[in-house]
Amino acid sequence: MKFKSFILTSGIALSCITTSAFADIFVQMPSSHSQDLCASITGNWEGTGTVSSKIARQTIRCEYKGKGEASASFGVQTFTIKTELTRLSGLCPESAEFTVPGTCDSETGKVVLKSDEANLSGVLTNNGTAVNLTGTVNVTVSGVKVKANVERMEIHKV
Repeated sequence: MKFKSFILTSGIALSCITTSAFADIFVQMPSSHSQDLCASITGNWEGTGTVSSKIARQTIRCEYKGKGEASASFGVQTFTIKTELTRLSGLCPESAEFTVPGTCDSETGKVVLKSDEANLSGVLTNNGTAVNLTGTVNVTVSGVKVKANVERMEIHKV
């Protein structure tokens, strides 16, 4: 009887060892570094936008298309973007050019463009290749400096 018990116990133990020998084990380690959302900030960008301003109690709204080139100043978190805008519609200046310094937060993707000419901000998409900016720009219309609200400026990498 002891012999039968030994064989039964040995068979069960061998079965457990054999089963666990072929087990698939998957372990996913958390990523120790996050993606730098600002890594793609330098280079060529293009897009469209809407600006508006009140002049003599009338709201003037214009559509623009634009292109720009961002170059890194001190790493990708600090850059300068030179932008050329061309009016698509509305009673606004036909074109405008801005060179604006900017910063980019590599963890959140928040982009800030700030100078005497512009005060814009937005958040880069997850892959860092598109952003919708809002804020203000200063333009000169018939010799008068006008602050215009940027309602939407959707730009993407080219």
